[in-house]
Amino acid sequence: MSGRATLHDDTVMSAEMLQKFFTCERCAENGKACGYQKGTGPCVECGNARKKCDRGDGRRQAYFKNHNMRKVSDLKDNVEALRLSGERLGRILRKVFPRTRQLTRRMEKLQNDYIKLQNDYENLQNDYENLQKELGHMKTEGKDLKKKNKLCVNELQEAKEELADANERIREWELREGPIHINGGDN
Repeated sequence: MSGRATLHDDTVMSAEMLQKFFTCERCAENGKACGYQKGTGPCVECGNARKKCDRGDGRRQAYFKNHNMRKVSDLKDNVEALRLSGERLGRILRKVFPRTRQLTRRMEKLQNDYIKLQNDYENLQNDYENLQKELGHMKTEGKDLKKKNKLCVNELQEAKEELADANERIREWELREGPIHINGGDN
């Protein structure tokens, strides 16, 4: 086996594979190790038979043909799997995109409703604060009116007392002087 082949192909193939690749067809049929690696001419078997030595090219080509066919087959399988998964993905997307659009529209509508409700809440909050201020003013006005009412009640009580005193004085006077006629009536 040549040193160049070993250095180049050792990481790709095992030593047994290299031995198979660099054994010509005639030596492989006889089950002998091929000796062409020792020189530049044909191997010993092919030289004795006065035949051309293929130096293992046929075996290498057959291996790589099979190897390439396996790769092509795997590639076809992968392409078919990708095609099927693409079709499946297409079916899913045909279902998902309209639903996504529908959900997007619904989300936009809900967002608009939320904004409206938030504005309504702020307006109600402002109205509540204004009503609280008015209630405070009304309470102070109510307190003022209660104070005025107390004053009025006191004044009314005083007026009633004065009226009662006046009526008492009038009765006393009528008892002493006689009845009083108003507007030029008879005395």
